[in-house]
Amino acid sequence: MKKAISLLTMLSMLGSVLVLSSCALFGVRVDNYHFPDQALRNAVSSYIDKDNNGFLSKAEVEEGKLLIVNSPCSDLSGVKYLT
Repeated sequence: MKKAISLLTMLSMLGSVLVLSSCALFGVRVDNYHFPDQALRNAVSSYIDKDNNGFLSKAEVEEGKLLIVNSPCSDLSGVKYLT
């Protein structure tokens, strides 16, 4: 039983490392997890994600100066990824 718990703990930690590594390599994914509001997500895709790969690189975030949201926004929590 202890071995099973140790194995699960190790796999969980490995999964966390892989997720963090992919974020560092690819940037922030433009999806409903990071940008829950559809209007904000569409604006980020249109104005910030210049290479249209579905990820925001550090350079894209730093270069982004203007974000126009053409629809009402009810959740601005994704804005934290633009700073």
